[in-house]
Amino acid sequence: MHRANEKHRLRFRFRVNDVESLSDVPVTPDMLFHGSSLDPTMLRMTTGTLDLTLEQFLAQPVVETPDGIVKVSDVIRFAANKAGGVHYDPRRSAREEAIDQAVTQLARLGVHLLAISLVTIARVSLVGLRPLYDAILRLPELPPLLAHYRLDEGAYHFEGRGQFLQTALAYDLQEGLSWNGIVRIMEQAEPGRRVVYELGNVDGTVPRVTLFVDEGGSLGASALFTNDGSLEAVLQNFRQTLLYDRFTYVGFDLDLRSSTASLRLLLNNVVVAQAEGVVDSRTGRVTQHTIGADLIGSNSATFQIRELIIATSPLEAAVRTQLARYFWLRWHD
Repeated sequence: MHRANEKHRLRFRFRVNDVESLSDVPVTPDMLFHGSSLDPTMLRMTTGTLDLTLEQFLAQPVVETPDGIVKVSDVIRFAANKAGGVHYDPRRSAREEAIDQAVTQLARLGVHLLAISLVTIARVSLVGLRPLYDAILRLPELPPLLAHYRLDEGAYHFEGRGQFLQTALAYDLQEGLSWNGIVRIMEQAEPGRRVVYELGNVDGTVPRVTLFVDEGGSLGASALFTNDGSLEAVLQNFRQTLLYDRFTYVGFDLDLRSSTASLRLLLNNVVVAQAEGVVDSRTGRVTQHTIGADLIGSNSATFQIRELIIATSPLEAAVRTQLARYFWLRWHD
């Protein structure tokens, strides 16, 4: 942890519940086990919380008896070195015998002291170290963003029965677009061509850019500029691939920076379909985009999405590789 923090120099705080101590209990028990009650994400207490330094957290009591306390650091050390951990040692000091006795005493009551304590310590530690995780796992330098949606955990779920997110905007589609998401394309709830994402104008005027799944299980991206000026990149039979119904880095790049426009569809940073052509992109104004359906809220798709990044121009190969690494570190299961 200290080595990872050398560059960022963050000051960590570990939040625990302000639990009562043995001296606060009217009748002194043989043992007071705090266990999961230390974790404020599992139990809220009227006494509030404490934000501790690492040293204070390691010294936080987990078990209290009239003869002494078992601290967080004691539990970690005992589990690693004495209780079958990677550095197992059957020998016991007097203090370790006391910890072993507490473990045995609670086990008779059906309470696993080590398991509960280690899970609690891990949860509190992960919350406390989240600033370091976020500092290390930063987005690469990207072109200006049109949108960025992200959940810290879980996913947005679109059932394909009319759910969608819609946002008004004002954007000139001059250089193109780069759409990048962690998406799980699922079996569609309704037949026909279903829309995962669409950018354009609600009055139907061009341009219009769409990511879709068709009835045959293919995945595609399309860009319409005039009635006779369009591009479409389609991966046939996507449903038959190993990436179907799994969270995958799905992306497409629309490049309008040269006289010949191009549209590339990518899965896990690999181009799986592409199209090129001459299009009239002079009227590139768009005023709305929709996630989960088309611009008028129809043809909704069934999928889940964890994070979506839409940049206002195509990504260079090196930048896309960095973005793929960012996605993998943040979202790989």
